[in-house]
Amino acid sequence: MQFLGLASIAGVLAIAGVSAASTLRNQGTAETTSEGSVITASKPPKTTPSAPKQSSEPTVAPVVQQSLETPPPVTDPAPIATAPAADPAPARVATHGGFAIVEGRTQLADSVYAIREGDSVIVNFDAFGFRTRRATKLEQSLRLTLPLVFGRMATASVDTMAAGTFVTERDVVGALARDGMRVKLDNGAIARIRVLTRIVSDGPIAIGYLTTIER
Repeated sequence: MQFLGLASIAGVLAIAGVSAASTLRNQGTAETTSEGSVITASKPPKTTPSAPKQSSEPTVAPVVQQSLETPPPVTDPAPIATAPAADPAPARVATHGGFAIVEGRTQLADSVYAIREGDSVIVNFDAFGFRTRRATKLEQSLRLTLPLVFGRMATASVDTMAAGTFVTERDVVGALARDGMRVKLDNGAIARIRVLTRIVSDGPIAIGYLTTIER
């Protein structure tokens, strides 16, 4: 009987110990004082909010990448329809009117010059050695100056004529000064030549001639 009573007491104590350990685990830690064991609830540690730590590094602005838009391709404007240009008029070929010299004064030889005005040319040889009343001397002046006035191609046949047969023995200061004479050029044109005279102490003398192209 005594043994059963001790066993019952030991079982009660064991159950009480297990229950106390379970309570301590659930409610906190126990502080042991002189008065006995006092169970206190555990409190979470107080935490003081800390201010955000300021960085000593300078703030760098964020880089924003801008997208570069590709411009549209440049295209040539549409051609404007225009009327076709008219063909230019053909340039007029400069003509000397049958003469080889141009308008104005042209020096032909020493002391001999020509003045062209339109369709007429005056050849002046009013100088010593050229003034004359003789047909042979007038013929020499014509053979010298006609190729320069009309061109050598137009007067080539004159060079083939025998001396004295071009002017012959005509009255230089009479008939040739009044009526003149006609000369057919190699280009088919007809040149009329009229002697020009000047009065000197012993009468008129040939000092040049006027020539025109007959149309």
